[in-house]
Amino acid sequence: MTINNSVREELYRYIWSIIQKKNCYLYRISGTPNHIHILLNLHPRVALADMVRDIKSNSSGWLKWHPLFPDFIGWAKEYFAATISYRDRDRIIDYIKDQQTHHGFLDLNVEIRQMCDEEGFEMHEDDFI
Repeated sequence: MTINNSVREELYRYIWSIIQKKNCYLYRISGTPNHIHILLNLHPRVALADMVRDIKSNSSGWLKWHPLFPDFIGWAKEYFAATISYRDRDRIIDYIKDQQTHHGFLDLNVEIRQMCDEEGFEMHEDDFI
């Protein structure tokens, strides 16, 4: 719980700069004090794992250095990624915008399980945080 609402926009701008440097397009970023959601258009020459690695490693160093995030010790090693159809883009943007409210009543692990069930993904208990 280290991403304070009053300073999270600075983190989001920093992550946006990482995404731009990879020639990718950020549609939306938002989150809660313990995780973030990002919707982006991944450039065809950028591997998803490389993008996630760059976001996590660069922002981790920045967060540890920045005095506004004194309790940050690092991102979790896990991440969740999924592709969406273009027609679902606006719905996902709205979902990401509403993270603060959404996670006020729904646990992250419950949310991931529901998303996987809805999309027909087979998940295993060791896949969850």
